Amino acid sequence: MSQPKEIRDVLQRVLPGLKPPRGRAIERLQTAWREITTGKAAGQSRVKKLKQGVLIVEVDSAPMMHHLSEKDKECLLEELRGKVADVYIKEIRTRLARE
Repeated sequence: MSQPKEIRDVLQRVLPGLKPPRGRAIERLQTAWREITTGKAAGQSRVKKLKQGVLIVEVDSAPMMHHLSEKDKECLLEELRGKVADVYIKEIRTRLARE
């Protein structure tokens, strides 16, 4: 009969293979967003949440929302996927920040 195993030993083997908790994914996405956005976009936009692969980015102004939505969305999406490859992101949506 085998000896009982300590939970610590079991967890050390199992936990590294699990996906990071959702909160950690958001933190990593926020960091990656700050790294890849430049100029005004860096100071006027923030990652707010990720739900079912849709990344919600909050922006400070309508012109910035248009800029991110129309011009850079695909490039930003590709760069985010490269930096945080283990997090599924199918699209980026922008919304205006509430005051």
